[in-house]
Order: sequence, then structure tokens, then C-alpha cells
Amino acid sequence: MSKVTVDVGMSLDGFIAGPNAGPQNALGDGGHRIHQWVYDLEAWRERQSLRGGRTNKDDEVLREAYEHVGAFIMGRRMFDEGEIGWPDPPPFQAPVFVLTNHGRAVDKRGRDDLYIRDRWYRERAGAGQRGCGREGREDIRRGEHDRSVRKSWACG
Repeated sequence: MSKVTVDVGMSLDGFIAGPNAGPQNALGDGGHRIHQWVYDLEAWRERQSLRGGRTNKDDEVLREAYEHVGAFIMGRRMFDEGEIGWPDPPPFQAPVFVLTNHGRAVDKRGRDDLYIRDRWYRERAGAGQRGCGREGREDIRRGEHDRSVRKSWACG
């Protein structure tokens, strides 16, 4: 059976981004400091199509966290901010489901594994139940703000 895990970087005082966050300023002013620990790790760099990096306990944990992921779910804001800065190909290496109430055209960069869902909550975790986690054998990884996470947990 698939597991749904949540991946959220947060400062000790509860912030997940700096002020003035938006597509042209991903994670906001100073928000990258929340994730600074991961940027030099080999497992993270590989997903960014970069070479090298440190291998240590943090790298092992990150590598293990991505090992069985069969799909990623994120909110529209995370997608909008990341779409500009992600490398080509994007770092996910699995289907990505974007949860939004706002339809829009998607620049898929030639990919066939990006899905925009505007009724996801009513469809009860549709990504996981439709086999995007490869028939329940792979996990689903959530990465977004707390309101979306709480709503998805409420769906079961």
C-alpha cells in the first residue's frame, strides 16, 4: 500500500517562505535560507541535473525519502514559483499533480506526467487512487502549505 508523506521546509518560528514570495521571487526574500542545508547534498544535486555534492547522514535521509516516490502533489503557488526556477527536466522524476482552483494553460516542457487538478479534494486523493503511485507500490509525496496538507489528510 502506498504511503502519503509531507515534505515542508519550515523555520523554527513557523515560516515556510520569506515575505514577497511569488513566481519571480521563489520562496520570497530570504526564504532560500530555510532550505540551505540541502543544496550541497549529492541526492538533491542529482535531481537538479547537477554533479557532485556531499554524502553524509543528511544525504542518506534525503535519498531514502525519494527512493519510493511514485508521484508528487503540490499546490498552485509552489508550482508557479518553481516552474520558473526548476531545471529542464524538472527534478521530480515522477508524475506531478498540481492542486488548484484556478485553471491555466500548462507549459509541460514536452512532459506527459504533469497534471492540473481542480477537484482533487472531492476526488479523494485521486492521484493515489488512480495508480499514479504505480498500483499502490510507490509512495506519494506532498510538498506545499499547511492548509492543503490538512485538507488532504481530511480526505483520508
